[in-house]
Amino acid sequence: MSDPVGTEKSEAATEEKTSSKVTDVDTEVVPDDAVDEDKTEAETEDKAEEKAEEAKPLTKAEKRELLRIETQRARARKAGLQAFGLATAGLAVVAVIIGVLYFADSRSADPVAESPATPTAPAEEPSLPPAVPFPPVPEGADPALKTAPTVEKGEGKLEAGKPKITYLIKGTGPATKTGDLITANYVGVLYGTGEEFDSSWSRQEAITFTIGMGQLIDGWEKGLMDVPVGSRIILDLPPDLAYGDQDDGSGRPTGDLRFVVDVLGAQGQ
Repeated sequence: MSDPVGTEKSEAATEEKTSSKVTDVDTEVVPDDAVDEDKTEAETEDKAEEKAEEAKPLTKAEKRELLRIETQRARARKAGLQAFGLATAGLAVVAVIIGVLYFADSRSADPVAESPATPTAPAEEPSLPPAVPFPPVPEGADPALKTAPTVEKGEGKLEAGKPKITYLIKGTGPATKTGDLITANYVGVLYGTGEEFDSSWSRQEAITFTIGMGQLIDGWEKGLMDVPVGSRIILDLPPDLAYGDQDDGSGRPTGDLRFVVDVLGAQGQ
């Protein structure tokens, strides 16, 4: 025989467990649709309140407060732009300083740049050669050589092929010889009249020539050989030792000629 008490207890325990399970399920399980509906309703209410607030006209106090806020925002934006401008300018200054430092550093590394700059001297004008004094009388010579001679006409007949030499001043320098570079002053006149036709004195410039090389008329080649430097001589020449006795249209004098020659220098070649 089964125990009726034990059976009742067992049934009661079974009912109690079943009731507990049902309660647990009802408490913990919430449908998702219900949660979503609650959120949607809350959001709808908030938006409605916001629209109601926006639609609501602002009071004077609210408008002043709104204007104050906007003014502060504008000032903040302006201050931000100014700060940005200052920052940009600061960056530019820094860039310039860096560039200058870099340039200075690069110059210090250049051995050419390290040497001190040499001031450029003003360009000198080309110097002219020193003026040669006229007449270029050699040292120790007769002072009379510094003055042009007075030449008179000649007397007597000249012998053909032979120069006539008369010393007015006899120098003490070396005698001239073939190949010497001679420096001389002279006056040339017509032998018969004393009329001057040429003179280095009138040009204020002594002449130079090489003797014994065929550069001169025959009377000078022969008459000025072996003459001491510092001498003044009268050199009378017949036409055959000068320019002849016939006018060839060149303008040169013809006939007998007289020259007074100062031998001022003789430089051997």
